[in-house]
Amino acid sequence: MSARSEGFGVSMTYPAAERSSRPGAAGLIVAALALVALASGRGSPRAVPVQRAPVPRASATAVAALRDGQRIDLNHAGLADLMLLPGVGPKLAQRILDERARRGGYARIDELLDVKGIGPATLLRLSRFVTIPDRATGPRAATR
Repeated sequence: MSARSEGFGVSMTYPAAERSSRPGAAGLIVAALALVALASGRGSPRAVPVQRAPVPRASATAVAALRDGQRIDLNHAGLADLMLLPGVGPKLAQRILDERARRGGYARIDELLDVKGIGPATLLRLSRFVTIPDRATGPRAATR
């Protein structure tokens, strides 16, 4: 079968393209590589287990204190207890604990200004939720 083309007064005949039903060499190579990849397991994604850091649990005393509108004792709160406070994540909570250990406990709430990441605005926000009880009365988990 052939095709005719006429234009500008010239007539040309082109042979029809014959298509083979057999795959070419390139097709065979691609198919072979695909089979090798599947057999070796490289063609499929492997599930990688995700390890999550353990989430610290807040003490029941701190949770109850905040729920009841009381304050958390800054000198006895743990990492998870501090993370209950607004705007305090794990890193800031750890810095609060480190500063508390360095100074042997907080005497005043405004000493939180010495903690990196706590400025006047953050101190104002936190001061509604934390307390430092008198050392003469002993440790208390939460006070009004």
